[in-house]
This record gives sequence, C-alpha cells and structure tokens, in this order.
Amino acid sequence: MKVPSLHPEEARRLQALADYEILDTLPEQCLDELTQVASVVAGTPIALIGFIDEHREWIKSRVGLEVHEAPRELTFCAHAILQDDVMVVNDARLDVRFADHPNVLGAPNIAFYAGVPLLASGTQLPIGTLCVVDQKPRHLTAEQIEALAKLGRQVVRQLDARTAAVKLGKSLRQVTESMAALRESERQHADAQEVAHLGHWHFDRSTGNIWWSKMVYAIFERAEKDGPPAFDEYKAMIHPDDVNVVVESLERCLAELGEYSVEHRLVIPSGQSKTVRARGRARKDGDVVLLSGTVQDVTAEANVRAELTRAKELAEAATKAKSTFLATMSHEIRTPLNGVIGGVDLLLTTKLDEEQRLWAEATQVSGRALLVLLNDILDLSKLEAEKVVLENIPFKPID
Repeated sequence: MKVPSLHPEEARRLQALADYEILDTLPEQCLDELTQVASVVAGTPIALIGFIDEHREWIKSRVGLEVHEAPRELTFCAHAILQDDVMVVNDARLDVRFADHPNVLGAPNIAFYAGVPLLASGTQLPIGTLCVVDQKPRHLTAEQIEALAKLGRQVVRQLDARTAAVKLGKSLRQVTESMAALRESERQHADAQEVAHLGHWHFDRSTGNIWWSKMVYAIFERAEKDGPPAFDEYKAMIHPDDVNVVVESLERCLAELGEYSVEHRLVIPSGQSKTVRARGRARKDGDVVLLSGTVQDVTAEANVRAELTRAKELAEAATKAKSTFLATMSHEIRTPLNGVIGGVDLLLTTKLDEEQRLWAEATQVSGRALLVLLNDILDLSKLEAEKVVLENIPFKPID
C-alpha cells in the first residue's frame, strides 16, 4: 500500500479548509442531495463527501456506507486531492497503490473508486473530495466523469453559500449584540440623567430645529407631544431677572463658536421656581452651525446654598452681637472696677492694723486680676470684630 504524500501547499490548504468551518458539523440536506445524485450518476452504491484535515478524512455526507472518519493515510481521497482532475481507479485490486490496502482486502472491499477534488474558491486548493465507490470493478463514461466534476463544483458552491450564511449569521449576531449593548447603554445613560436631573438638547441654527431629551421636558414640565417651545416662549420661561444673562450667553456662544455655562431660574407652568444650570457648545458642520448642550435641575443645590448663606449671615450676626455685648459689658464693668481698685489703693495708704491691711491687699490683687481678665475679653472681641490695630514700635534686638 502506498501512503499518500502531503500536498505541496499543505499549510495553505489546511487554512483554506479551516476557513470554511465545515469540520465536525451536522448533516446538511443540500449536500446530502448532491451525494445521492453522485451515486445515481455513477451507478455506485456508495458516495461520500469528505474533507482531509491534518490527520484524518472527516465524512460530511454519505450514501451506502456508515463511516464518519478514517485515518488520512488509509484513505483513497488523500491520493485524490493530489490530482488536478478526477482520479479514477477502475479496479483497485490491480492498482499497485491499493492492491494490498486493508479497505480493498477487507470491508468495505473497495474495487472501484472515483474522486473529484473539491477546490476552495479563491485559493483553488483541494480541501476534500466528492467520491463514488463500488465493491466491483467498473468503468465510467466521459459524460459520467464530467457530470461528477460538475457535481464537485456544485458542492463547493454550496460550501461558499454556507460560509457566507455563517458569516452573515455572525454579523447579524454581532449587530444584535451591539444593538442590545447600545440599548442597555442608552438605558443606563437615561437612568443616570434621571438621577442627576440632567437632560440634553440640540439646535440647528440653519433650520431652527430643536430637539429635547425626555428629561428636558420633565425639567420644564412640558408635554413631549407639544415639542420644544419657540425661542420667545422659551425666554418667557426664564425668570425676568435672568433673561438678559441667558440670552447674551447664547448669542456670544453662537457668534464665537464657543461654549457657555450659566445658572438661572425658571418660572414653570405650575408656578414654582426652579434653578437650572445650562451648558452649551457651538460648532460648525460645513456651513451649518449646530448648538448642543445640557440642562440640569439644580434647585435642591441652589436651596442648600441659600440656606448655607443664610446660616452664615446669622452666624456672623451672632458673632458681631456677642463681640458688641462683650465689649460693652467689659467697658461697663471696668469703670466701677477701676473705682474699687483706686479706693483700695487709697485705703492702703492709711493707717491700718495687720488684719485690715491683709484684707485690703487681697482685695487689691483680686481687683487687678479681674481687670486683666476684662482687658483680655475686650481684646478678644476686637479680634473677632477685626478691629485690632498693630502698633509699629522700634526696638533693637539684644545680641
């Protein structure tokens, strides 16, 4: 038995076979029908469509023989893919290549074989065969051989169609997955915008067309069926004190093809006042000026800022009142205290017994300590009121 050699371009041939993604797939009716036609055309009980990979021949379609794969070195088809045309073996028992072949000497007792190389589109390299087999010798007519060759080309066309369908299916799955991912991304984006009370919009200056996202309608409390308002209607929704700032920001953005960011109040149909932060960017697309931006409901944030401002003002007022109170009380207490200290000082200049002098000196020390404390409180109130004045006193450092 002669062992078939490898194809001269084996690596490229194996790649061409892999590109079809046909190995180890389920039976397919279109190929089974071609196998049946080949059996009828050749008048043989057996017909196969097989593909030769690195180590085996894998049978895709079969008539008359229940075999799924065979070692490559034991297959007639491994010889057939080395031929340029249909390989015909009229009597394998008399062919030196196959006379002692186990499939000739034993089951399935091959005597006749004809194999059509299946040439991959593009590379024209053989990836397998369409073959017919009989257990007795026979001869095919030229018409039969030509018909088998045509059937082989039809098998390749079916493979090409199948590959295109597989690629299309993959593309459709990718598109479906991409669309699903896009829808999920849009849903997450919408959820994020809803949580942040953030909407987006687009304006085409050439056509005057305006587009609002769902959240912008919600912020302005406007029904989507009514569409975005005209510019004059939009201005009427802006608080009168903020209209000029908003309009000037928009006009400057469009004129300079720049950006704008402005926080302003809205007067909405429900009568409530909202604070929004509007941002936008103008760009030019050819001769068309486009403006895109966002609007965010920051009413809660603005309210918090207002509360903080009020709290700060109250705290500052309380601090000022405390400083005024301390300064006043320190002054009011210090006046009589100075009188007490002065009286004690005079008392100590008179004739006193030892016990009287002791009590007078204690009163003098306590009074002066209280005066120092009052002066410190007065200085602290001046610091809090930011009314401390530093003196410039020349001095010479001691070496």
